[in-house]
Amino acid sequence: MDKDSYLKHLRNYLGALPEEEVDAIIQDYEDYFAAELLNGYTVAETVKELGSPFKQAQNILKGHDLKPRFERAKDSPFSSETSQTLIVIALFVFNFVFILGPAVGIIGLLLGLTVMFFAFIFSPVVTISAYLFGSGALFELFISVTLAGIGLIAISACLGMLKGFLRLIKKYVAINRQLARGELFK
Repeated sequence: MDKDSYLKHLRNYLGALPEEEVDAIIQDYEDYFAAELLNGYTVAETVKELGSPFKQAQNILKGHDLKPRFERAKDSPFSSETSQTLIVIALFVFNFVFILGPAVGIIGLLLGLTVMFFAFIFSPVVTISAYLFGSGALFELFISVTLAGIGLIAISACLGMLKGFLRLIKKYVAINRQLARGELFK
């Protein structure tokens, strides 16, 4: 979101305040953007630091005991209930067709690798018991110890990838929620 769009949305949400007060607040935000640019920050970094215009309006209006207006900008492509419903349906179909299968496959692969690496880790226990009962060879013990070492190294990487992928899914779900609510276009 660029500066002008940010300020336009903020002005829209602050519509419950008198026009002079809104103008003063918008001027303060314009000054803030200018100061951040002089300090070497980009507009995108400044927008990210400020957060959404809706949240900023909520913070400003808390002091006035008011709530932000929920009107959408006039140039927003998602201004009607019907188009919002279509967005939700499109998101559902897209996620079901293109996202669900690969996500389940990746999670299954990572879980399978994790189980395999756990088996590697515990392979010396099985080999030692077989060796003690006379059916194992010393060479098998060395191989199982090597597999245990590989398993110990690989299990941490695999669990890290699984955690990272689950965080990615969580972020993706949050973005989908924002899209469904129309918050990304505010």
